[in-house]
Amino acid sequence: MRYVIYILIALVLSCSEKDIPDKDISITPLEIPETAVAGQEVVFSFDIEGEGKPRLLLSNSLGQSLVDGNREGDKLTFLLPDSYSQKTGPCRWFLIFDGSILAADEIKITQAQPNALIETYLGPGNIYVGGTDHSMLVSVPTDIYDNPLADDTEMIISTQSTELREDYPVRTNTLIGWQRFFSGEKASRIFLAVSSGETTSKELTVDTHPAVPADFEISYSQNHNFADGNQVVTFSTSVIRDRYGNIVSDGTLVSYLITTRAGSILKTQGSTINGIAKARLLHPERAEEWKVQGRVAGAAESNVISLNFLPVIRSFQLEWDAETKTIRVGPVTGFLEQIQPDGMKILIYLFDGQGNQLGEFSEVLSEGYGEISLNSEQFDPGSYEVKVDLGGTVRELKIEIKDE
Repeated sequence: MRYVIYILIALVLSCSEKDIPDKDISITPLEIPETAVAGQEVVFSFDIEGEGKPRLLLSNSLGQSLVDGNREGDKLTFLLPDSYSQKTGPCRWFLIFDGSILAADEIKITQAQPNALIETYLGPGNIYVGGTDHSMLVSVPTDIYDNPLADDTEMIISTQSTELREDYPVRTNTLIGWQRFFSGEKASRIFLAVSSGETTSKELTVDTHPAVPADFEISYSQNHNFADGNQVVTFSTSVIRDRYGNIVSDGTLVSYLITTRAGSILKTQGSTINGIAKARLLHPERAEEWKVQGRVAGAAESNVISLNFLPVIRSFQLEWDAETKTIRVGPVTGFLEQIQPDGMKILIYLFDGQGNQLGEFSEVLSEGYGEISLNSEQFDPGSYEVKVDLGGTVRELKIEIKDE
């Protein structure tokens, strides 16, 4: 740094004004401060003899500047600019004139008192309970000109969590003070503030969140246990907590995996609100048995529950219209002898006299009835057997296709 200053001085001197006569000039220091407090007015004054007006070269951690002074008779004065008088640390000065350094020294600027601000840096703002995760607070006390205070400046970091208040005395080292805050076993919000002397920081917060969920229980509710393909079954978890007893965060996703009697896997999902996740699924359309388990991916799972769905259809009528080649189904009644709601699928299988399946047709119920026309199909005249499946309830009917 010193070499850079000397090079800059050489450049300045080489570019001095050429119209100033080269006459002898002498100076006598009158007021040359060695130290100053940041923000204080700093004046350099010299007694000067001879013609001309020297200039003052200043250098600190921010850069270098040339300052013109004020000469009144035999007195030359310089006022240190704010950018130099407000910046703590050493400030070197050189009085230069016509290719010569007339005087040089250094002034030390110390921080102003009292400090007016505490800069704070906190992170992360979200941690998890358990005692291993932590947040860190870094504080920098400064004076009114934003200069860091001297090392060993005392600060007090205060925290409030639920009903627990703690104070941590911290001293600055290399201009900063810091403290780690480890999570406990209770999810909460931690409030923090820093004070130094009469100055305090703004309020800071760290949120401690529940850890990963522990295993939980599930249950279900339904209006009835008939396989009508119309009603819904609602699955619900117990209040899901972590291993420290904290209710898990809202929005934790729970998947319900349903294994059917045939081994197929169905899935529905729900997110927790106040620790409980609910999800819904339509009843099957035929008698079925479900095995259901809830899971939080990679973290926890529930017990396995069983649901049994009974056939919803008690009876239905079949009729064959030979002239129109139409199979009519209905009326279809349910478990209360009521007309079955619209939308249930009707499956119809057609077999020849040797039991070979010739075709498969489907339709849906409408107002308790449904029909399938075989007019579009080419079947030889003869006897056939029809099996109609409604929600697992099967009825058979023999039909005769006549020669047209």
